[in-house]
Amino acid sequence: MLRQTWHDERLNYEKLSENMNIHVPILLDGFDDAEIRPWLPDIYFANQATSGRYSYDKDYSLIQLFPDGTIKTSSSHGVAFLLVIISFLSFCLPEYLTGGKLAVAFACLITYVLTMQNYWSKSGKVVNYSYMEIWTGVHLLFLFLNVIVLLIFAWRMSHVLYQNQGYMFLESKLPYIDAASDELEKDDSKDSSALHEFTRRQWRSTGKKQSIFLNDRIRRMGVVLEIILPIFYVIFLMTFWSVTY
Repeated sequence: MLRQTWHDERLNYEKLSENMNIHVPILLDGFDDAEIRPWLPDIYFANQATSGRYSYDKDYSLIQLFPDGTIKTSSSHGVAFLLVIISFLSFCLPEYLTGGKLAVAFACLITYVLTMQNYWSKSGKVVNYSYMEIWTGVHLLFLFLNVIVLLIFAWRMSHVLYQNQGYMFLESKLPYIDAASDELEKDDSKDSSALHEFTRRQWRSTGKKQSIFLNDRIRRMGVVLEIILPIFYVIFLMTFWSVTY
């Protein structure tokens, strides 16, 4: 739930006439109908019940218009929270599903952008920096960071797989290197034999260890980000709601 408050002197109805003083706020039921948008210069208030079809992107909101011209809005934006959580859950997919992780992250980012475009087309145009802009910007930041992190992981994993393919190819050639070393030993060519022996040991030990090290480092980075990003998101939600409520 997101709440915003601003003041518009044009909507002051505290002293409409000498015989009528209104000291209670007027409640409106949302932004869907053009006739109940209190930020428009020429407004009138609907006096009858209205109905409409349910829509997934329908903005469930409440507008309070106070006698001094203050406007307080409360609206529900659970889609943003849901999309960020889904993008975080993409980290839980297996490592070999990197393409699936990226697809989920991009889908969440695009869905949120389209949803917020629909909201901004109906929201109030205020001169000050509103809480809704902070809410939107931070959620876009988290979704964008998730995409960037997954792209980095995909690049690192492709690098590791490329190295592993090189190690596997070299492993398949090691028997021929061993046979060549035996032939060289028969010819008493100790320097060449030692060179082949060093090559064999280097690719079997150093290459494998480096591949394992890169895989472990990527896994550790993934675990750290799976913890850090949700923690920062929870801190943002607690701070934001403590200020706006």
